[in-house]
Amino acid sequence: MVKFLGCAKLSGVCLRYYVCGNNRDGYCIRIVEKNGDSQEQVEQYVSQKLPETVYLAYKLRRCSVFPENLPEILEDMRFDQSGHPSPLSASFPHESSGVLA
Repeated sequence: MVKFLGCAKLSGVCLRYYVCGNNRDGYCIRIVEKNGDSQEQVEQYVSQKLPETVYLAYKLRRCSVFPENLPEILEDMRFDQSGHPSPLSASFPHESSGVLA
């Protein structure tokens, strides 16, 4: 499954956001940046849960996140403020959590 969630346009750059995956393997977010004739994309695993992945992809689109920043953002989300690993699902679906706000 590949689902297009929309794009963000910033002064000549088009950022396209997708959710890809299935129930068995889990779900990824793909961000494609098109700038004139050049194109860059990144795809990263997010969760086994489709709603969490879609929610995050919409949030990334709203914040106009570029492909090169996706790995770092996902890594930051996997750790709580004390530096200990925390489940990614802890940051969903509450807007008030401060994640990517």
